[in-house]
Amino acid sequence: MVDYNNIMVINFASEDGMINQGINCLKTKIFAEIEEKLFKIYDKYRNINNIFLHGGNIVFRFKTIEKNIKDSYKILLIKFEE
Repeated sequence: MVDYNNIMVINFASEDGMINQGINCLKTKIFAEIEEKLFKIYDKYRNINNIFLHGGNIVFRFKTIEKNIKDSYKILLIKFEE
């Protein structure tokens, strides 16, 4: 059983407008696990340098969702082209 209060939907958007995707998760999950779910849908973003921002702050890949995301659930993916 999962406590309903621990479930949330992270809304990902990309600066190029190609990503607009909600992914459900538990607050206790590591952000990298949710990132992997996103890349299963948008594989072309997997092998490039990406930064995820939440409220202007960088989202740390190996912290939990509840440690990274405080007030809203919108994450902006910014990709760096080489």
